[in-house]
Amino acid sequence: MNVQMLAQEFFIAPSLRDYLERRLHFMFARARKHVTRIVVRLRDLNKPRGGRDKLCQVWVTLYQSQPITHHEIASFSACLRCTRRQ
Repeated sequence: MNVQMLAQEFFIAPSLRDYLERRLHFMFARARKHVTRIVVRLRDLNKPRGGRDKLCQVWVTLYQSQPITHHEIASFSACLRCTRRQ
């Protein structure tokens, strides 16, 4: 399973990167044969103004299927909500 993390306008802390990778591997362990790629995109919505608003988008591409997308807006909690089982 290929997991990519992309950040725009800010730095992803190693602890957050590690947490997200562990969480995603755990979430998709049963379906790992069908999951070809996971992309996590984090973006700062306020840019130079600062603040806590971050966008977390998760794209999951399944074998021979269209990508599945989920996104949340907040701070670290956005990443937690994106990686909950739906």
